Amino acid sequence: MSVSSIRAAEVEFDIAIRTPEGAALFGRNLSAVRPVRGMSMTELGTQSGLTAGHLSRVEGAKAPIGYFSAMKVCEALNVTVSSMLSKDYAQMFAELIETPNATE
Repeated sequence: MSVSSIRAAEVEFDIAIRTPEGAALFGRNLSAVRPVRGMSMTELGTQSGLTAGHLSRVEGAKAPIGYFSAMKVCEALNVTVSSMLSKDYAQMFAELIETPNATE
């Protein structure tokens, strides 16, 4: 994958997550995945570099999350960004089963 195609994917994701629907999907999926991974907002905040308060607002779709912050959250949860924007719960949970939490 070329640098320009990676950058294009970053821009596409950043635009998608900043739409009301994208923010709601990311927040909904974050609130579903985080407890499955056994993480409190404080723990996720420590691992991702975000505050628990900001994560709470992201989960409630009351605050946007940028590309790099979303990447840090996904890395801490050991999930892909695409699954966090998925409307398909089955896909998301299949990924959770296939990729156990790295801290286990």
